[in-house]
Amino acid sequence: QIGLSARHGDRDPASVGYDYPAITTGQGFELWKPAYTDSLGRFVHVLPSGSQNAIGGELRTRLSEFALQGEVYYVANNTREAVDGFQLTNTERLGQIHGLGWYLQLSGWLLGDSFVAPDPGMNRPRRLDTRAEGEGRPRRGLELIAIMSGINANYTGATRKGATADPLTPAADITVYELGLAAQYWHTKHVRFAVNYIVYDTPDSGDRTRNQAVVPANLPPTSTTAATPGHLLHELGARLALSF
Repeated sequence: QIGLSARHGDRDPASVGYDYPAITTGQGFELWKPAYTDSLGRFVHVLPSGSQNAIGGELRTRLSEFALQGEVYYVANNTREAVDGFQLTNTERLGQIHGLGWYLQLSGWLLGDSFVAPDPGMNRPRRLDTRAEGEGRPRRGLELIAIMSGINANYTGATRKGATADPLTPAADITVYELGLAAQYWHTKHVRFAVNYIVYDTPDSGDRTRNQAVVPANLPPTSTTAATPGHLLHELGARLALSF
């Protein structure tokens, strides 16, 4: 399977008062937050404004009991910054976020039936069941998955139309890498249990001039405690899913 897609949109500053989407982990921790406190102590929001553009491609191929798939896309979205409470009435400056997002995933069925669920986006046609009595048991199997992904982007808050930056206005890369392993048991195509372990790496985090992404180690627990230069976040998750 090969897919290509592109998207263009426009956001009116007089009507859009919501923040630009944050970059979060699978369990919800915000690696990059579209907001900051400026040099005057004001809470500043980053909002989508003007043209929003994205283009990407994907590939999926199967070989025996294994499937390899990946996706890469490039975004170039214009932004604006506004002080909290004045998102729809004032704009402090205009900027842009741009960069690449990508992933590569390998999965394999090691026990039981393979490919219990159909390929993404594929609907299997109805067919006459000619199996003998007793052969119609539900398909079930164990799937193992390995994934590698990343975000290589940049956000600069003051780049357009002569915008003037605050001393604390962000202007640096946003770099995140992800490595993960997962196992999921499909009891039927409607019932599955999954467990996954993910490591997120934000190189040079803790220094906002080099990487705006953060992990918990970069967040001081109290106002008098200094942040540490750690750059790894480990997450362990489990899921029981019922789908029809």
